[in-house]
Amino acid sequence: MELSSLEINEIASLIDINVIRKLGLHFGFEHAEIQRYEKTNNQNPSQCIGTEDMMVAWHRKGGTREQLCGALRAVDQSRLAIRIESGEFRVAPVAAPAAVPLSSPVPVLVPGPVPTPSGMHNPPCTAVKQQTGEPEAALHAQSSNSNDRPHRTGKVAASVDLERVIPNIAQDIRQDQINQLGRALGFRQAEIKRYESTNVIMGKVTVTGTRNMLHDWKSRTSIAKQKDELRQALVESGLTEVADEHLPLGEFRVAPVAAPAPVPVPGPVPTPSGMHNPPCTASKQQTGEPEAALHAQSSNSNDRNCSLMENTLAKMESLNTSVLYRPHRTGKVAESVDLERVIPNIAKDIQQDQINQLGRALGFKQAQINRYESTNIIMGKVTVTGTRNMLHDWKSRMSIAKQKDELRQALVESGLTGVADEHLPLGEFWMA
Repeated sequence: MELSSLEINEIASLIDINVIRKLGLHFGFEHAEIQRYEKTNNQNPSQCIGTEDMMVAWHRKGGTREQLCGALRAVDQSRLAIRIESGEFRVAPVAAPAAVPLSSPVPVLVPGPVPTPSGMHNPPCTAVKQQTGEPEAALHAQSSNSNDRPHRTGKVAASVDLERVIPNIAQDIRQDQINQLGRALGFRQAEIKRYESTNVIMGKVTVTGTRNMLHDWKSRTSIAKQKDELRQALVESGLTEVADEHLPLGEFRVAPVAAPAPVPVPGPVPTPSGMHNPPCTASKQQTGEPEAALHAQSSNSNDRNCSLMENTLAKMESLNTSVLYRPHRTGKVAESVDLERVIPNIAKDIQQDQINQLGRALGFKQAQINRYESTNIIMGKVTVTGTRNMLHDWKSRMSIAKQKDELRQALVESGLTGVADEHLPLGEFWMA
């Protein structure tokens, strides 16, 4: 089957941009032609327009699906070649609806007992069980088998080359799975948002941001821990199949399945020796005592157990509402804070959609804020360059004595109290 334009477009977006030169040579292009395609890619890496142009030109010369798969294997893109050979990118023809003969009457289903197959103790009662002939317990066992199966742990095989598999891992991670994986890898929420935004450029969803996130994590992790920690993060994020495919275990062990905790059986609570009154319980049905007696116990000042329970409930209620009603702390930022050193960290914790509000709190005009936001997006990649520039420009026009306190105040006004508390903690404070 000949390659279609839709297939070429999708395949081009999945080819590693670093192998374009080798792939072009396998296609038979001259160096000057390949350089033009590379230049087009460099102008907007997330679009891979140069790669697609090169594939279209090669296809017009008579390139076939088999030749494409061979060339991809030659440039270490074997996994993509396998996906192409399996027909993953082929556009399936729309099947015409089957014609229903007018002369054939439609059978009417009459309610009634379902005949019991021989050898079965219980008659099937659902459409699924009528097809399989399996009792309900067996079906339930099959559906819950994957959840109850013990997980394998151990060391990733030494033969795995992490640098080569990272692009393949990125391809298997959906856009809605990046946030959970990023948190498992130790990234902050603002950083994860930038990687997600880098994936979506000009209305097209790519894996550029996901690949950048994995490479950035790799660069800050020791070589000895990289493979095992990445596999663990994938498993914690619910991506066990991706981990098993790209980071298989060399030596593994099966984690034991913990036995279920025993369920306590309701019953009377024994009265400890030396206590004048029996302890108060949460359920009158467990003690079997009349309501009046229970009321007397709860109102007895000598009943320590009841008092303890009431105090515990009061504390729990206080904890639940403390986040909503806790007064905000105000005061002076600690003298030990070095603003020049914390500004880059503050910029990293500010999301792209929070820059506008912070910029206005710092006194910038809308046109200036828009320029800072645009500076963050360089070559299709979302960075913090513009945010960092905005903070440094603000700092350069403020008196040194006011810088830390006013920056903290602007963060709080912008709804970034958590960022303010982390990077600009108060030395002396009072409740507002």
